[in-house]
Amino acid sequence: MKTQVIFINPGYADTNPTGPFWQSVSTVMTSAALDLSINLDIRYANRDHILMKQLVLQALNEQPDYLIVVDEKSVITKILLQSKANKTQLYFLLNRPSSIELERLRSKGYQIAGSVVADNLKVGKALMEEMLRRSQIHNGTLFALLGDEVTPSSVDRERGLLSVANKQYNLKLREKLYANWSEPEAYHLILGLAQRYPDLVMIWSANDAMAAGAARALTKLGIRDKIVVGGINWDPQAQLLDVSFGGHMLLGAKSLINIFNLVHELHEPNTHQTLNIFDARDEKYLELLKHIPTDGLKAVDFLKFTESASSPLSFTLSNIVQELSLRTSND
Repeated sequence: MKTQVIFINPGYADTNPTGPFWQSVSTVMTSAALDLSINLDIRYANRDHILMKQLVLQALNEQPDYLIVVDEKSVITKILLQSKANKTQLYFLLNRPSSIELERLRSKGYQIAGSVVADNLKVGKALMEEMLRRSQIHNGTLFALLGDEVTPSSVDRERGLLSVANKQYNLKLREKLYANWSEPEAYHLILGLAQRYPDLVMIWSANDAMAAGAARALTKLGIRDKIVVGGINWDPQAQLLDVSFGGHMLLGAKSLINIFNLVHELHEPNTHQTLNIFDARDEKYLELLKHIPTDGLKAVDFLKFTESASSPLSFTLSNIVQELSLRTSND
């Protein structure tokens, strides 16, 4: 009998202002689920916390084997603490509760299978370092476009940015702007503010959608070529940017691999994992990016990344790209 897994995707199933990141997470998870013989049911909250609450409560009522959730703004934790625990095991993806919140959930009776998140502190730092490397001008004003004030991924990316920006004596962070991960919000913010800072040289962004909004505003103002713009996600809009880091859309598949290992009682070294999955977008990832929206990496055998494999592969971008290249070249 197949393992029953419900994933509450906080994003949209189709085009939206925050970009296609959550769609990519779903497509890759769908391919992984087929390889792992997991019955995966994906439900979309459309960035609506009221709908998300309804979806979580409905899923708990159905009692699947596992419920995968994304604890943005601690919304999931609040919902769960107000609800009754049952035999369903919880798995947190990309944003997990704090250690104190996890203990409160356990005390409430919830079974927590584990979590996997990306190292957002490192990517915030790496993005800023790469933007400095690609820029010819390190004197002037820097803007930061942030997702929100409380989601761990947003907070950690900002911390990474500041760890580099605060050491730049001639580059000053003049504006930290919360654009709610949205392209149109970022567009209007930058359109209104960029003209006030004639020495603006860089815009660091916590995701590609906001970075693309900033680039669009700068283009309208006729100053795009003077300013380095960087983001995170590897969205299609990344082609409009000077630099984009990504790779973490694959962690939904990693969550299913970890669940597979748990179900089959295979060795799983860490219940809660933080993976440095990020890299800057370049030519070696073009094939990967081409396949994600079209077939969700069906050419990759995700069983090779489980502990059931004779020589399990580490879940890294290089190994996934290599597996994709081997399979597609043999077809």
